[in-house]
Amino acid sequence: MVKFLCSLNERMENMKVILGQTLKDKKMTQKELSSIIHMQESSLSKFICGKTTQINYSTLDKICTALECEVSDVLKAEHVDLYD
Repeated sequence: MVKFLCSLNERMENMKVILGQTLKDKKMTQKELSSIIHMQESSLSKFICGKTTQINYSTLDKICTALECEVSDVLKAEHVDLYD
């Protein structure tokens, strides 16, 4: 899970990868998507499993274009207050 600290309101932003569910909803496999976006299947798998901490905007754009979806269908922000 990718974490961002927002200093303005002192809370943590956890970015949860929900691409796996979107792939299921679109009835597409990881292998098919990796072929369409020209990304190694192992790299895509690591991203889907949350084992990577970053993704290029261009890769995210390719994923969204291939799946005809929005970024919110790939990543979900979870807000955690730091001082609760």
